[in-house]
Amino acid sequence: MSKTTKGIEILKREIEKKQREYASSALSDVARRIVELAEALTEPRRKVRNAEEKVEKLMEICESLGLGKVKEEVLNPLKKVCRARPYQRSKLAEELFGEKSLKDGVDKKLKRLF
Repeated sequence: MSKTTKGIEILKREIEKKQREYASSALSDVARRIVELAEALTEPRRKVRNAEEKVEKLMEICESLGLGKVKEEVLNPLKKVCRARPYQRSKLAEELFGEKSLKDGVDKKLKRLF
């Protein structure tokens, strides 16, 4: 194996390592943002502006990262919760996520997916 070929292989491994690190960091960030949004949606004193738009943005990010399951199993139901009236959210959260607490339901579903 020539020095050039060996150097290319080393570089390729480093690039793959950095890609995995970036993907892991992006996953953590997306999960954190989803849970924070879910928590904010159920706080009675807190009004979330543009909640649906935030979910749409997270959907785009998940799509670009190849996280279609997160989009389908977490973000689509979360979008339904965003559309509901505040007094309907806990009941809807329980129906969609199996928990009275939207934050807990979203968090558990994300942990099962990751």
